[in-house]
Amino acid sequence: PERQPLAAVADAAAFRIAIIGDSFTVGVGVQATDRYAAQLERMLNARAGLRPVKVKLFAHAGTSTFQQLRYLKDALIWQPDVLVLGICLNDAENTAKSDQLGEWRQATLPPPPGPRLAALLRHSVFLSAVYRGWGARAASRGFLRYYQRIYDPDYSGWTRFRASLKKFQSICAGHDVPFLVMILPLMNDPFEKGRYRFEFAHEAIRGVLDGKGMAYLDALDAFRGKDPQRMTVIPVLDPHPSEIAHRIIAEALLDSLLAHKFLPEDYRLVECNAGNNLRARWKRTDDMLDPLRSPAESSK
Repeated sequence: PERQPLAAVADAAAFRIAIIGDSFTVGVGVQATDRYAAQLERMLNARAGLRPVKVKLFAHAGTSTFQQLRYLKDALIWQPDVLVLGICLNDAENTAKSDQLGEWRQATLPPPPGPRLAALLRHSVFLSAVYRGWGARAASRGFLRYYQRIYDPDYSGWTRFRASLKKFQSICAGHDVPFLVMILPLMNDPFEKGRYRFEFAHEAIRGVLDGKGMAYLDALDAFRGKDPQRMTVIPVLDPHPSEIAHRIIAEALLDSLLAHKFLPEDYRLVECNAGNNLRARWKRTDDMLDPLRSPAESSK
């Protein structure tokens, strides 16, 4: 018989994780080797003696959950051992009503000044700064209102989103493939409880998943206390996850796969203590950079 290529043999022997999603999963704005799927694969293959793991994407930027059902067939043909569905909060949009979405999105942009005001702003740095600040606040309110609209219980997109999740669950169950849903937060908002403005959307999605008995991970918890400025590709301009955020997602996903027993416990990462002396090193560096500090202050 003909010998199979080594890559095909390795792929056939591997534990397979299929991931379906959109631009967050594709890794828009970061290197392919930095996206969370690639980082997860490296983590799971870090220890010798374990069955190799292959993580494969079935994702496309700009798609929503109901559109991603089309990728499920190809993912199942690959015969995964686990299937992960990455959800972004805008997956509740009804893209069939593009005019409505366009109107709602317009409110998320700073309103342009009229001709007279524009002429006045050109001659006043102070008024220009005031107007920009007002516009940014107006856009921020519009951004929040946009998500409140698409998570309205009577909104057609939210209805279709819930139905799509049920289809994913049913089809995966019919193929005896473990199914995990991962909720990804918006990256340009403070993540602390009480400050993250989109908790309501996470609560709505978790309510659906709990009601259907679906296994899930809400990655928002992994970002609590993190600086959103470092979590985005380009702060303000491009809120896609940075490579740091992808690393956090990969670690949270690995822990969730283990917690749901979709992976053997042997794949858990072993913690090391290499950073124990960092605090002392930081203090020494700080002392060198501040020669005017008194000996009494340096000893604190």
